[in-house]
Amino acid sequence: GSDAILAAEGRMVRALKEQGRPLAKVTEREVIADHATGRLDVMMALAAGPVAPFGDTEVDGTEQVDAEFTRYMADIERGKTYSPQEIENARERLLALGVFNSVSVQERDALDPDGSIPVDVTVRERKFRYFGVGATVSSTDGAGIEGYWGHRNLFGRAEKLRLEAAVSGIGRSWNPAFFDYNAAILFEKPGVIGPASRFTSSVRGKYENPAAFNKFSIDGRAGVAYEITPKQEVSAEARLEWSRVTQTATGVQTRHLLASIPLQYV
Repeated sequence: GSDAILAAEGRMVRALKEQGRPLAKVTEREVIADHATGRLDVMMALAAGPVAPFGDTEVDGTEQVDAEFTRYMADIERGKTYSPQEIENARERLLALGVFNSVSVQERDALDPDGSIPVDVTVRERKFRYFGVGATVSSTDGAGIEGYWGHRNLFGRAEKLRLEAAVSGIGRSWNPAFFDYNAAILFEKPGVIGPASRFTSSVRGKYENPAAFNKFSIDGRAGVAYEITPKQEVSAEARLEWSRVTQTATGVQTRHLLASIPLQYV
C-alpha cells in the first residue's frame, strides 16, 4: 500500500533530522510495479541538507498572553543543534499551559544568512475565564451545593487562579450552624525557575460537623514542582495547618498546629 511507502519516507527524513539536519527532505521517488510478479520496486532520493543550529523563535497569535513569555516557555535555545524532539517538546510545553486552543511549532524551510534555522510558533488563545456549579443529594448525608470560578491567564503569563466553595449536609440538619462548609483559593504560576517548573499555592478552610464533633481547619501550602523529564517530576512544598476540634458531648476543645515539608518524586 502507498501508506507503507509514505511511512518509510517519513522515517528516513526523521532519521536525518535527528542528526541535526532541519532541511532534510525527499527529492525524488520512483515506483515501478511488476504486475506479472506482483512486485513493487521503490527508489527514493533524499537531500540531507546541512547540520544547523536553532535560530530565532518567532511567536504569532498571542493577544492577551505575553509573547515573550510564550517564547520563554517554548524554550528553544538559540545556537543549540536542531532537533525534531525539541520542536515536539516545545509544543507539548505550550499546550500544557492551558491557555491555548492550538499550538503549532515549525522550523522554516530555509536557513538564515548565519546558517541557523528559525522557528515559528503559532498559537490560538482559548477563553481564560470559566465557572461551574453543581448539586448533590444523598439519602444519608443530605443535599449539597458547590461552585467554582477560575482564570487561566490572570496576569498575562498563564497564571491560574481558582476559587472554590461548597456547602453540604443540608437536610441532615436545617440549622446552618450544622452544615459542612469548604472553601479554597488556589494559585499556580508556571516557569518560575525555568520553563520546566511551576509554583503552586493554596489556602483551604473547612468546617465539618460529623455526629461526634465539629472541626474548623485552615490549611495553607506553597511549593515548587520541577519536571526533570516528560516522565519524571520532583516537588517540594511547605504546609501549615491549624485546626480546632470541639467534642459534641462535652464541649471540650482541642487545637492543633501542624507544620510539614512534603517532598515528592513521581
